[in-house]
Amino acid sequence: NRDGVVDNYDTCVPTGGFINALRPVNLAVPLIDAALKGEVAYNTEPQLPLAKVAEGSTVVFQDDFSDASTGWPSGKNRDEKYDYQDGRYRIEINSNNYISPVTKETNLSDVIIDINARVEQSSGDGEFGLICRYKDYNNMYTFEVTQDGYYAIYRMLNGTWSPLVDYTYSDLVASLTSANVQAACIGNTLSLAVEGKVLAEAQDNSIKSGDYGFFAGTFSNSNHVVSFDNLKVSQP
Repeated sequence: NRDGVVDNYDTCVPTGGFINALRPVNLAVPLIDAALKGEVAYNTEPQLPLAKVAEGSTVVFQDDFSDASTGWPSGKNRDEKYDYQDGRYRIEINSNNYISPVTKETNLSDVIIDINARVEQSSGDGEFGLICRYKDYNNMYTFEVTQDGYYAIYRMLNGTWSPLVDYTYSDLVASLTSANVQAACIGNTLSLAVEGKVLAEAQDNSIKSGDYGFFAGTFSNSNHVVSFDNLKVSQP
């Protein structure tokens, strides 16, 4: 009765149509769980898989790395080697605590990146992943999958690493030696999916646009080799 109190003076609100027009109780279960945990800002909107987002997007670049003239760099030094090899793109890292980003000069803002990655030689705790809004070696977003079972979203801003989603363990990630990885930078929302499952999402406005790419990296151990295939880049 709009007196601000729910009691016996209130009457049931009539609805038209069939009773199944009402929401089933299953939709309230996540809200109940959140309330029991003391959460006060639970998001009831379902997560839209990146594959669905990509379906409505325009493909702007594709590469299966079978043609070495598609414009990716080649190089070698004591820390790393990166080049086309056997119909894939291969990154070898020979030093510990080292990251090797490979990017395409495009300066895009909103972008969805999809790639297949395979660990050819594991250092045990190495990583691989995708990059968006790369300005230079000191400014970029990275979407990371590690060989010891973790995923993360990080920002490098003016030479300082900051976790937007810190390293989180996943049974899915831990069981993989190869994976399809997707990353999306759309507006201020950054998303990471592995094998079609969205694992992480964050919001950040620090870097507005830049190049896209992929990377391999090491932590405590060296001699980490990752190859990449079937890159697809889209814009929503």
